Amino acid sequence: MKRMRMGGAARRGWMLGLLLLAALGRSPNVLAQDEGDEAGEVETAGERKRVLVGKLDGAKTESAREWIVQAFQSDGGYELVGDEQALELDTGASESDIADAASAVKADVVVLGESVFKGKNGWVAKLAVHEGTSGQLIENVEVTEKTFEAYETSLSGGQAFLPVAAKAQGWPRDAVEEEEAPPEAEPAPAAAAAPAAAVPVSKVNPEFHSPLRLLVGTRLINRSFRYTDSLSDISSLPFREPMDYPRFTLPMPRAELHWYPAGHFTQKWLSQFGIVGGFEMAFGAKLSFDGDGDGVAETPVNESHTLWYAGGRGRIPIGNVAIGLQVDYAEHRLSLSGDQDPNNPALPLFPDVAYRQVELGADFEWRMQQLIVGMHGSYNIMLGVGLIGQDVNPDPAIPTPWFPGTTGTAVDFGAYAGWRLSPVFDILIGLDMRAYGLDFGRIPPETIEDDVFDYVIAGGATDRFMSAWLALAIKLPAKGQAAPGAASAGGKATTGTSAEGKSEGESDFGAFE
Repeated sequence: MKRMRMGGAARRGWMLGLLLLAALGRSPNVLAQDEGDEAGEVETAGERKRVLVGKLDGAKTESAREWIVQAFQSDGGYELVGDEQALELDTGASESDIADAASAVKADVVVLGESVFKGKNGWVAKLAVHEGTSGQLIENVEVTEKTFEAYETSLSGGQAFLPVAAKAQGWPRDAVEEEEAPPEAEPAPAAAAAPAAAVPVSKVNPEFHSPLRLLVGTRLINRSFRYTDSLSDISSLPFREPMDYPRFTLPMPRAELHWYPAGHFTQKWLSQFGIVGGFEMAFGAKLSFDGDGDGVAETPVNESHTLWYAGGRGRIPIGNVAIGLQVDYAEHRLSLSGDQDPNNPALPLFPDVAYRQVELGADFEWRMQQLIVGMHGSYNIMLGVGLIGQDVNPDPAIPTPWFPGTTGTAVDFGAYAGWRLSPVFDILIGLDMRAYGLDFGRIPPETIEDDVFDYVIAGGATDRFMSAWLALAIKLPAKGQAAPGAASAGGKATTGTSAEGKSEGESDFGAFE
């Protein structure tokens, strides 16, 4: 039997016919459902949650915020909004402040928090996810990783906080005013989107915008008062030998205040001018002295030791370093009672001092993540030296001159290190030295008359105070501090990342206008 072969034209006709029958066989309900599905996809795309990522406190905050923004962008169900509002929100802001900021841009979700480096324990992000409509906390989220690279992966992935953000009730869709009409074409993937212009990032550590710092602590102080070029040292005659005064480990509580009044209202240059004041005082200091040289300390001596200063200062923040310039008036007083010579009660064994001075000082502080290192120094112009520069003469019959016309000069310098405990507290430890050089000049002959053996005669003296100190610094965080690394709604901030996980040109600190 011969088989019939179907021509090409006939085959094409059969196929078109089958397709036509299949199309006609579909019910109107199925067609309507397909159209509804397409409409639903468009509607869902238009209902992406609007997210306001606020400022972060702590370490590597620019990078941490950038990764959080990246997680929301990569998810595809969120739209980043409200850069200006983000810059004004502090971590720990009240519900009303959060709600006000969210309302301005109709943000459904608000994310605040801090990024903390805990040494061997690694990196920790403590995030607070808030409901935009009310400012109420939805949930606190913590992300902890041992390495910086793993920290980036966790934050940019968003597995910890994206499910929490999805719980936000959000604003009614008819209340949300879209800034731009939805694009007709399918949006390109986030990775292929053209990056928005990078938001200017300040290079200044936000700690250097603090309008107030109070330092409280104590010193352990050692005083060494020694005469130089005394007449008894350079002569074999029995001139009166001066008594040096060494004193060890005297505790001396202290407090110091730096206040920048304009810093409560602005972060501009005026906020870097302030005042400084400090007070230190030793309480109940007593010692015994071997007055007759027999090796037995039988003379009780009471010591009063105070130091206070007040003046003005300016602060110049440059990146992680702040340079300070300071001018103040200081008075350093140390007086003794009960130190009369047993052989001559009218003669005190040690001169009292009251150093009055104008201090011209400079200092710098360097902060890198949690570490703090600083130094300070000053040159002091002496205005007076107290009783050591006067003719002490309680009994005209027994004159007891010290050194009238004494002049001097002084320096003060030291270094310290510390650790940032939080945006409010630092712990600091340091070493200081304050040294005075005294020139007694010429003693008038009429002062000592003919009997030079009754008086201390010397060319000068050195008076040094060495101290080690421990203190707690209490800081008031700056108001309106800018958020680091703020990314625009259209894309993330442009920073390159090195192989070590650190951004090129990276700055983790708030804005300095």
